[in-house]
Amino acid sequence: MAEEIRKNALCLRTCILYEFLDKKPVFDAYKSLCTQLGESAIDYTEFEFWYMRFSQGTFDLEHERRFDSKSLSLMTLPVKILEKIVGKSELKEHLILRNVCKKFRKIVVNADPRFKIISIKATASKIEFELDNDYQLEYKNINSALSDLIVILSNPKIRLESLEIRDIDQKYMKMFWKKLGTLKLKLHVESVLIEYENTMEEANILKYLKPGILKTIILERRVAHKDIPVNSDEITEGMNRIIETEQYKKVKMLYVRPNCGQVTFPVKAFMKCSQLTINFHTLTSTQLANAVLVSSIHSGASNSKLNFQPFLKSTELQLLRFKTQRDTKMETVKDNLLVIGGKDVRNCPNSIRFPIKKSKNFFELQINGLEIRIERK
Repeated sequence: MAEEIRKNALCLRTCILYEFLDKKPVFDAYKSLCTQLGESAIDYTEFEFWYMRFSQGTFDLEHERRFDSKSLSLMTLPVKILEKIVGKSELKEHLILRNVCKKFRKIVVNADPRFKIISIKATASKIEFELDNDYQLEYKNINSALSDLIVILSNPKIRLESLEIRDIDQKYMKMFWKKLGTLKLKLHVESVLIEYENTMEEANILKYLKPGILKTIILERRVAHKDIPVNSDEITEGMNRIIETEQYKKVKMLYVRPNCGQVTFPVKAFMKCSQLTINFHTLTSTQLANAVLVSSIHSGASNSKLNFQPFLKSTELQLLRFKTQRDTKMETVKDNLLVIGGKDVRNCPNSIRFPIKKSKNFFELQINGLEIRIERK
């Protein structure tokens, strides 16, 4: 139906009249029409011409524009002038200008992006795109938001230092992936932050990123869900999907921010990771060291046991880092580590080595203030 309307000038003008009679501002009316019939349905200048005729009380839908006297317009300006207009405009204006005509659209599509970070949120109440942690675009309509997002991401010159998938409401998830699927090229992104729920469906974003360009993946459990029980099996399935992607196989480090009680951290979900950094805010480095090297410990007042020792049985693990916000010095735990089989490292007072059974290799443990580092050597 939409295709038939686009091909019939009279039907198209009737739709413009309908938008006018709905008393919408001219550009809102144009966006509404494009949402229904597609962005290529009509140029903004053509739409505006008919809208303004209707606003003057002229409703002749069969009027022939070729009989009108010629007048100067913005489109008669040289391309270099139009490029300067685009260069002086903000992103929000770019999204408007690209709909003015094909001439402007070509300039906007090839304009140099002036941002390096995009953060995306799509909650039940609104959709937000934040650029460089400063400039924001807000929407109420998901279709308008996704259309503009694709315009932004389709720029062949875009080079992102970071893409942040902060919060995607489940009811928008399928629409989000479907729209990203229209991109002709994979995105040039160096680091991606993914806020996830138990199913980790948000990690689907990885398949739209260029393998080899992506250097780091940051997985952060949504803070709003920190009191919701962790489903270890679902997270394990999600991690298995991530590990199978070409994007993951070429990253330098996977960062995890569990935002859950440390005793509920799903260790088994990350057993196949080779380079891993985990952030725990409530544990000291001492507790973390014990949790990795001793079979289990009691964490604070909790009766639950914390056990990270399975990591050291992983055949994939090359580097494991735990980060905390509670400083610890090696001297406070060194004796305990020596008792359970650790070996001193000459001239390295902050290091302890642990032999790997049936192997010539060993794990070297270092504690430096807010970080414990375990590396296979």
